[in-house]
Amino acid sequence: MTGTPLAVLQAHCDEMPLQIRRLKYQIQYAVQVKRTADHVSTKVFEDHWTEHYGKYNDRNKTVFAKVSDFFTQHDEIIQSSGNESIPPWIITPPLTDDIVE
Repeated sequence: MTGTPLAVLQAHCDEMPLQIRRLKYQIQYAVQVKRTADHVSTKVFEDHWTEHYGKYNDRNKTVFAKVSDFFTQHDEIIQSSGNESIPPWIITPPLTDDIVE
């Protein structure tokens, strides 16, 4: 129907919202960068002084700020796991404002 909200359509089609899909791919890329020795993009995922003094909100956070919560919770798993993928039951899904539990 024309007036059907986008969130309802996405839930009905089993499709993740765009914000969560972007975060998923950013985390996957960050894990790949952390596992690769001397990767070109390593500095993008390291703490920098501009992270602490910049005026960032939810819309313009840097990639480091977006994935840092994931790495604080799962860094030891990533360091020890090598090249195999992370089992989905270990990873907690990111919280969204649309889902109320």
